[in-house]
Amino acid sequence: MKTASKQIVAIQVIRAFAAICVVMGHSIEEYGNRFHCSVDAYMKYSWLNGVDLFFVISGFIMIVTNWDNFSKPKSPFAFIKNRIVRVVPAYYFFTLLVIIIGIFVPATLGMTTIDVKQVICSFLFFPCLRPKDHLFEPILSVGWTLNYEMFFYALFTFALLWKRKYGVPALVFFLLLLAALNPYIPISMPALTFWTRPVIVEFAFGIIVGSLYRQGCIPQLRSGVSLCLWLLTIVVFFMGKSVISVNAPRWISDGIPAAFVVFGALTIPDKTQKRIPSLFSAIGDASYSTYLSHRFGLRIATFVFVVLQGMLGLVNLWLFVALISIVSLGVGQLSYEYLERPVLVYIRSGKK
Repeated sequence: MKTASKQIVAIQVIRAFAAICVVMGHSIEEYGNRFHCSVDAYMKYSWLNGVDLFFVISGFIMIVTNWDNFSKPKSPFAFIKNRIVRVVPAYYFFTLLVIIIGIFVPATLGMTTIDVKQVICSFLFFPCLRPKDHLFEPILSVGWTLNYEMFFYALFTFALLWKRKYGVPALVFFLLLLAALNPYIPISMPALTFWTRPVIVEFAFGIIVGSLYRQGCIPQLRSGVSLCLWLLTIVVFFMGKSVISVNAPRWISDGIPAAFVVFGALTIPDKTQKRIPSLFSAIGDASYSTYLSHRFGLRIATFVFVVLQGMLGLVNLWLFVALISIVSLGVGQLSYEYLERPVLVYIRSGKK
């Protein structure tokens, strides 16, 4: 049986890949908006579905790291406390930053509305419709994924009250049940409509893969075979919407391929994973900070590009994407090194 005592390098690489996909996807969208050109040919690929990888990885990590904590009296409280400490500080910081910037430079808000309801819902991770476009996006727009994460953590907390042989199947079943009930939820209950969207099934995928991993049911293959298999799963994931019908539900077109990406990574031998350049692990470590902060990096890089474009007359999509990606990853790394990690260490150390 596998233990959870060590970091799985390949999972960190997937987190890095997911973060880079999201950054590049938003960069391509920004290019189309800024220069008034169509980027549909590029957006058919799963750039923005890096979040699906994050959802599967979340389910995987939660079950792997808490495998032996089911039915222990203090486990539920310890779990939710650790999740709050891990998620809340950086999210609150960037949400406050949006509010402050929005107050002084309202033009930067776009579709975001800063009112009492939006502020309260954002800080409580409660989904509510944005007035201008009726999307379930909080003040920090990328925070919609955290509304799912915190909901999942709440469900996982209750599952920890049971013995593992009951808690894990019950949690998976409940996630599937919620998704099945989504078509029957009245529009008068928007939050419940949000929480029951089929994308939540991706957490269940992660739980299933994680359970197989902890029980030693995922064999490590030869290096060449495992790497080829893993790369194949990544290609299928990335090409998902062009290989599978775009009309297919998201949990099918992106969720299932994402689960196979995680599964494939676990077949790579430990000795091979140790040879993966540490840069990828570093980007993976900072992936949460990168995800939260990349919109700010995007704005900075866009301003620089527009200045250069005016001076040199350069208008090139991939140059734009490269510049934004480098700046956004850099901002994410700085955020991780000087905000996320220090705050996390401080809180967990018990300092006053």
